[in-house]
Amino acid sequence: MAAAGDGRARIVDSLVAGGMAGAVAKTVIAPLDRVKILYQVTPSSPFTLPGAFASLCRIVGTEGVLGLWRGHTATLLRIVPYAAIQYTSFEQFKRVWLSIQGGGDANGDIAGFAKLCSGSLAGFTSVVVTYPLDLLRARLAVERDTSQPRFGSLYRITRSILASRGVAGLYTGLTPTLMGIVPYAGISFWTFETLKSLLLSHSDRAKLSHTERMACGGCAGLLAQSASYPLEVDATFARPDGSSKAAPSSTAGIVSLARRIYETEGFIGGLYKGLSLNWIKGPIAVGISFTCYDAVQAHLQERYTTTAR
Repeated sequence: MAAAGDGRARIVDSLVAGGMAGAVAKTVIAPLDRVKILYQVTPSSPFTLPGAFASLCRIVGTEGVLGLWRGHTATLLRIVPYAAIQYTSFEQFKRVWLSIQGGGDANGDIAGFAKLCSGSLAGFTSVVVTYPLDLLRARLAVERDTSQPRFGSLYRITRSILASRGVAGLYTGLTPTLMGIVPYAGISFWTFETLKSLLLSHSDRAKLSHTERMACGGCAGLLAQSASYPLEVDATFARPDGSSKAAPSSTAGIVSLARRIYETEGFIGGLYKGLSLNWIKGPIAVGISFTCYDAVQAHLQERYTTTAR
């Protein structure tokens, strides 16, 4: 009974810490996220960092400072359960691998391939559960006319999608999103966990500092973003407003969409459009997320330990 109680407590810890980590990280980078999505769904606008800064200023001028966080409510409604499920799933998949490997290595850690698989499966699980909320966030983010909004509210957006395409419309573009998140989450968790283990193996301390965790998370975000970015562009282009009738639902459709983006905008200008902005926001977001998760989880576990005494 005690073991079962400890297991449930660990799951609750992961859910709370993951949700908080996702919310903090997304709130920090929300303005950059909005600019990135606007560029990705506007083929006629070549991406430059000065242009991105000008877009930020233009949003502030027309919508006010809070315009930089337009659609952020939908983002939080998605990211809190998304991050909570992702981190918790990763911890559970790690435990499965530990049991398969008979307790892991000398430090109780799983192999690198197991970390990659655990991260990928965690990303897959969290996307499938929360994808409709991500679709709603994307539609809110691309609205430009604030005086006469096309969708107006989450409720109206949902009704619009259901009326035109049914429940399946809430999963428009799921396939390219999954194809992007599986390598992204896998590489992200694998890099962070590997770098963390590497630093600890060369240190006499039991845990890393917040700065070291931020650095490990930053490297994880940089590598994961670079590797999976074309698939993220595919996913965003497939369903920026949820109304695309041609959103790909198969691997062939995704390849066709990628080819069309390449032919119209080029390799760097199309498939990697906005990547330089992601090289800024990605490491920041992932670094903050991992650091916040570890800090909150450690605090919760310390509280439980103190209570048990």
